[in-house]
Amino acid sequence: MEIRYITVSQLCGYVKGIFDAEELLHNIWLLGEVSGFTVSNGNAFFTLKDAGGLIGCVYFGIDQSDYRPKNGDLIVARGRPAYYPRGGRLNFQTSEIRPYGQGLLYAERQKLKERLEKEGLFDKKYKKPLPKYALKIGVVTSEKGAVLQDIIRVTKRRNPFVEIILYPVSVQGVKAVQEICEGIRAMDAVSPDIIIVARGGGSDEDLSPFYEEKVVRAVFEAKTPVISAVGHETDYTFCDFAADERASTPSVAAELAVFDYQELCNLLKSTHLLALSRIRSKMQTATARYRQANSAIVHGAMRNYNDKKRRVERALTKIRFSAEAKLTAYKTRCAKAIELLQSAKPTRWLQRGYAYVTQNGKRIKGAAALRVGDTVKLTFSDASVIAKIEDLL
Repeated sequence: MEIRYITVSQLCGYVKGIFDAEELLHNIWLLGEVSGFTVSNGNAFFTLKDAGGLIGCVYFGIDQSDYRPKNGDLIVARGRPAYYPRGGRLNFQTSEIRPYGQGLLYAERQKLKERLEKEGLFDKKYKKPLPKYALKIGVVTSEKGAVLQDIIRVTKRRNPFVEIILYPVSVQGVKAVQEICEGIRAMDAVSPDIIIVARGGGSDEDLSPFYEEKVVRAVFEAKTPVISAVGHETDYTFCDFAADERASTPSVAAELAVFDYQELCNLLKSTHLLALSRIRSKMQTATARYRQANSAIVHGAMRNYNDKKRRVERALTKIRFSAEAKLTAYKTRCAKAIELLQSAKPTRWLQRGYAYVTQNGKRIKGAAALRVGDTVKLTFSDASVIAKIEDLL
């Protein structure tokens, strides 16, 4: 049985024909919220969306327009839908744009921001300081793309000894919010010095996970200091407000987190040299003071010694004179005593012609002690004689 078919080109041409033939769609106003707004070569490319769908839009020659919307603006756009068979895409060709108040998504985010601000999640008093010398960096980002490589490159350039721990997550899409929250909590549990939450630039819709309340609370509740590096320099997400530090790019986040090893070495070397210089200076000052004090002590001691020496010499002289005077007095007294003793010496009387009598070694004081026939000893000044008593008169 032969299969009847049409080609892709025929189907695309048929769909295009439907839109081209429907005049009711040739000039309509389309209400929607702006997302992913970019301008290139004077032409604007963006997405209009609401709760039920979205459609890509192109505005050729937007430079001629007085109004240029921002992401999150609610607008009405005049134009027509156009189907492009070669790209298989349906676009809304825009010829005019007018503002229609703020977009629903923007309004919801503003309400969430105000509520989180009232709770204090963005308050600076809760910001934790980044450690100055972090050696373990936790990174929560996609394992694919340039973000991780930029962080690794900057880290290795600044300090090859820093350890990087990756928790890979989806940074956009339906799983992104849950995975980012799980990554922050898991990384916080292993206690690195710093956590970097990062992703590259993108449209407002691409960055939407980092506006979510769950992600914001996970960042705020982390005990580890968190650096948020989401999007480009001009992008500010709620994750940035809740983080302890915000970096304009992932590379800047690595610069903030990782200390420069060579710079630290140079600092330590210069500090060491400065310390040595100060120590030498203090030693020289102390030596000079010691010498000055020692000289003063020596001179003072010498003056004190000489003064005391003079005092001692005067005292010795005084003592000598006093001793000599006393000695002279003693000599005089001794001479007088000797003379007196000499005068009282029995032998002096013997020299005058006297003698003393002893019997058997005992002095005889009177004649009554003698008897006729006794033998006695007579001692004169020059000799002794033995005599016998023949008569008592």
